[in-house]
Amino acid sequence: MIEQYKIFENLQQAKKFLADKNIPETDPKFIKLRELLKNNLGYMGQFTEWMYKDHEPFDKIEDTFIKLKNINNLDKKIEDFKKLEDLYDYLQLFENSKKVNQLINQLPSHTRKYADNKLKDLLSLNIQYFDGIKGFYRKKGGRYNEHSQFWQKPSEFKTYNEWLYDITKTFIKNLTGEYNSETMKKKMEGLNVDVIEDRPDLLMVRVHDYDASKKLGSPLWCIVTSESMWNHYVNDFTNQYFVFDFSKDVSDIHHMIGTTVSPGGKITSGHWADDSTIRDLNYIDQL
Repeated sequence: MIEQYKIFENLQQAKKFLADKNIPETDPKFIKLRELLKNNLGYMGQFTEWMYKDHEPFDKIEDTFIKLKNINNLDKKIEDFKKLEDLYDYLQLFENSKKVNQLINQLPSHTRKYADNKLKDLLSLNIQYFDGIKGFYRKKGGRYNEHSQFWQKPSEFKTYNEWLYDITKTFIKNLTGEYNSETMKKKMEGLNVDVIEDRPDLLMVRVHDYDASKKLGSPLWCIVTSESMWNHYVNDFTNQYFVFDFSKDVSDIHHMIGTTVSPGGKITSGHWADDSTIRDLNYIDQL
């Protein structure tokens, strides 16, 4: 009964919004939105506002809703998010965190207790290698603890946490190859990118399409996981650049930057590999 009331309340909220804006309920955009949310009408109020108040395109709304629909037990209400992109980014992080926990759960319980936040951050930044890491943990994860009958912790590691972290990082590097200019340029072969700066310690490329973004960017960036997000942020008035800093390790959020630049050369935004915002955009200029 409470759920039915919430659905009714959200529908009324959507209809009131349309009425206040003198938009008929027969508006094709509203009909299309209602059809998309037909089994989730409790979202109608908020999505209607995003569509008409924020002028969000339907494909962006659809991408966000599909991601929302596929996540169970979300720990926030969609009304808690001011913008559609805020919800999308949160869903991405939530989904990523769930995958990290799935990887940790592949470890035997006596090894799992050594999975600290440092390890979880490493897994999050490299979640595109989920299947490989999952197999590795399932087969060999039990070795890296004090109960292993065949392995003794090397003396260079103070704790089993450090040992588990190091062996995970080494495995990821074996999956990806060394993080350097040559490896990245090989990865770029056949992609629609231009190399802007190429130094032993740094590679900057202009990325021209979603396919290249998907193959080169951080899995935590919305322009990597959603073509509609890419189309929204990269257009005739913006240029998208990726910066790979080889002086940083792949476990460091600063090893990769996504930055948007206006045609006049002004940097308008920047994000680290974990999608956190770069507050001081001069950092990118200095690179």
